[in-house]
Amino acid sequence: MAKSKKKVLFLNSITLDEKENNSLFDFGEEDNSRNVETIAQVSDVCEIADFDTGYDAAVKKNRDKRKEAEENEGRLWALNRSVDKDDDLFNYNLENEKKIPLSETYSVPKPVEAKVISERIPEMQCLPVVRAKAVLTKDVVSEEQIIKDRSLRIAKDFINKEHLIIVDGEICWYNGTFYRKLSERELQGMIFERYYEELSKGNSLTILSNAAKLVTFCIKKQLDEFPLNTNLVIFTNGTLEVDTKRFRQNSYKDLANSALGIKYNPSCLSMPNTKMFLETIADGDEELYELLLQVIGYILSNDTKAKAFFYLEGVGDAGKSRFCDLIASFFPTSGTNKVARIALQDLGGKFSLGNLVNAKLNISEDLPDKALSVITVSKIKMLSDGNRQEAEAKYVQKFSFRPTCKFLFASNHPLKLKEYDQAFVDRVVYVPFLKAIPKHKQDRNILEKMQIELPALFNHAIDAYKRLVASGYCWAGTERFKPRIEITNAGIIVNKMAELRKFVEKCCDFERDYITATSELQEEYLLFCQKYNYSPILGDRFSRELIEVLPDSVTRVKIGNQRRGFKGIRILHPYSEDGFQ
Repeated sequence: MAKSKKKVLFLNSITLDEKENNSLFDFGEEDNSRNVETIAQVSDVCEIADFDTGYDAAVKKNRDKRKEAEENEGRLWALNRSVDKDDDLFNYNLENEKKIPLSETYSVPKPVEAKVISERIPEMQCLPVVRAKAVLTKDVVSEEQIIKDRSLRIAKDFINKEHLIIVDGEICWYNGTFYRKLSERELQGMIFERYYEELSKGNSLTILSNAAKLVTFCIKKQLDEFPLNTNLVIFTNGTLEVDTKRFRQNSYKDLANSALGIKYNPSCLSMPNTKMFLETIADGDEELYELLLQVIGYILSNDTKAKAFFYLEGVGDAGKSRFCDLIASFFPTSGTNKVARIALQDLGGKFSLGNLVNAKLNISEDLPDKALSVITVSKIKMLSDGNRQEAEAKYVQKFSFRPTCKFLFASNHPLKLKEYDQAFVDRVVYVPFLKAIPKHKQDRNILEKMQIELPALFNHAIDAYKRLVASGYCWAGTERFKPRIEITNAGIIVNKMAELRKFVEKCCDFERDYITATSELQEEYLLFCQKYNYSPILGDRFSRELIEVLPDSVTRVKIGNQRRGFKGIRILHPYSEDGFQ
């Protein structure tokens, strides 16, 4: 057998014929060139593995070569036939014997230097067999790099097609109405649904996981928290600008993170069933009727400036539960904006605040007849102020959030505290439910009837809310509707303490040299209570409670042998027989 002659050829170019599914490799050999037609799948970098010309004839003489070729899947063979695009072919890296999945797109690589060793096989009646091994001028794209590139391409395309922002480190997605936070599983589900075909072409789980992680780094807009949007109310069918009553399409630019669960209808004003229900509660009291509308309007708004919570208190069967259910009907029944149901006494619990994230309303009915803990009272004050709070949730690290939730509590009992807290009392908006509805007059379907009238109720309630804002958040009947709050340690009702403070503010003056007898102060206090229809503090308790609300500059003194009084205070506005001067 003649010894083969070694030659060095250079791969000058590759021309791909997509229609015929084959490639034309142009090799330069000394002063002439030879075209070798091959079957090829081309990726970003093409590796030329072993190939033969005249393969069909060669295998007759050398079956071992055929076996070797078949064992190395992905080698390129010069066969004068086409290959189907669906064939499972790979580029094959001879150095590390690793298969590299081919890209679904064709591209022409740069010239590759190739060392070609030619040898003839005796008694062969066809073209000479040429064995070639490519020596690449650049590294072959690894499977790992292909996964990275595809993951990044999917992530970039996803954020270009969706409205995504990062708020307080969390990915939020605009669903056409408002932004809501996406869990990692939800994000992966959305990517899988939109890019199923591309993911199915290779290592889908890895690419899916990588793409979801890369989305975070591709999002440009980041916020510490959502804006309050106090002038906007978002509906399923559009956005209402409260001050102008302009109704427009929902927009991702508003950065809204909640929406009511009803459609807005500005022309809907009739609500016969709801009006009858509210009038029954008010029992002819126009201020109470206005207060009921103000409460509903404020809860439905995004406004938190009132720094208040609502306490419905009164007799049984007066409509408190139905009133709560009516307001809850405005909100979605599931999802991030659904109504929370955390009991008032549980708000001081370890994990309670975590349940208020994204909630717009918390309702707690049937409060027990027991005093609230100091921790619970403190939590309610902070939540109603709208300041950022530290919260915990099971299996989740501590986090902070700004509560925008309104609080609606209902009970047949007065609020009870373990110790007096004026700041807490100032935040209570008391709504009396004093008229019980007899069982035989109760409409068991009243809630369903009122739910049909929700668009009309919203229009009346938002007008009442605007009147509230115009008054500087002075609730209707605020001077008349006082909460009954009891201090369990002292047994004294807090509204009496508030009235005593008002007496001191309006009727007393303070100077170091003033001396006033306790009996004189008590006499003027009784006239003050009579004027305002207050229930006074009687007997010796008056002096004990009075010293608690007086400034530190006022001290107890003994006047003569029998009388006692206070130094540093005098009566500023004594009464005439006709009343106040």
